[in-house]
Amino acid sequence: MSRLSAVIAGAALSLSLSAAVHASPTQTETLERAVQTLEDELVELSRPPQPAGAASAEPTAAFKAADEAAWDALIELQNAGAYVPPRALMVLQLMPPPDSTAQRPQAEDYRLGIDALRQSANRPPPANFGANATGTGNTTSDTIAVSAVAVALLGLVIGCGALWRGRRHDQLASIACTDGLTGLMNRRQFDLDVGTTSQRAKTCTAALMIDVDHFKSFNDTYGHACGDDVLRQVSMTIDRNIRRGDVAYRYGGEEFSVLLPGTDKEAAEIVAERVRHAIEMISLDYDAHVTASIGVASAASKQLESVVVAADAAMFNAKSAGRNRTMVDGNGDLPALV
Repeated sequence: MSRLSAVIAGAALSLSLSAAVHASPTQTETLERAVQTLEDELVELSRPPQPAGAASAEPTAAFKAADEAAWDALIELQNAGAYVPPRALMVLQLMPPPDSTAQRPQAEDYRLGIDALRQSANRPPPANFGANATGTGNTTSDTIAVSAVAVALLGLVIGCGALWRGRRHDQLASIACTDGLTGLMNRRQFDLDVGTTSQRAKTCTAALMIDVDHFKSFNDTYGHACGDDVLRQVSMTIDRNIRRGDVAYRYGGEEFSVLLPGTDKEAAEIVAERVRHAIEMISLDYDAHVTASIGVASAASKQLESVVVAADAAMFNAKSAGRNRTMVDGNGDLPALV
């Protein structure tokens, strides 16, 4: 789940950053807001001074607020990479103080600036627009966009890297618990599963211990290639003849084991006999016949280690009794399911 979360987080980061770039105000919207601020400033400029005796050149508080809003609009236009006509640039800048020698825009200048801004929304900027000061917003905007895309790609790389590492971890974990020759779970996984199943005290579990009869003769007579083929054939036969939920393992050498959750001795014996008969039907490319001896035991899952020992003892009893048979544990000391 953590790997999937990392990928989703990377994709979400890409989408959110892309959305942030595309959701930024358009130049048209920014121009409209700038026009509105200039119109508000023109209204305040046209108002006569209210306090009696005040200097007519001293701007009102409302005009100062509108003047600052116009300045903010100019900065927003530049950041958006919008072209600001010279007439509009003059009135968007802060009004010089009354005692300044700089030219102070008049009402007519504001009207001309507003018209110039409205017309610029429908006209392409001049050819030399990128070289003047009002065009520096293009560079800023482009830098932000490129940075956002770079961070988004980094998020995807991190997510994909986590997914790759997770898959690699799964592959290594599978190799660690799988027998390379037969493809069954190995002894290491068997021991882990026995420990886990032993914690389920309210269920019963059966175990089969399976030993290939006279296996050494296959290697001695026909070579190890024949012995490997026998092990592969037996493992496939066991896996095909156990039930869904049962798990087969290569216990070691020519021995196999099967754990049957929720299964008593009688049901486990039926499965064991089905497996034994199927092994007896294996056809080899050699002049040889395969049989197996199987031991069966079952009890409460909390005693599973004892169940395995009992099934192993029953398997040796089957070999002592003539091989190619199934023996069920008759040890009354194993606790039954209560």
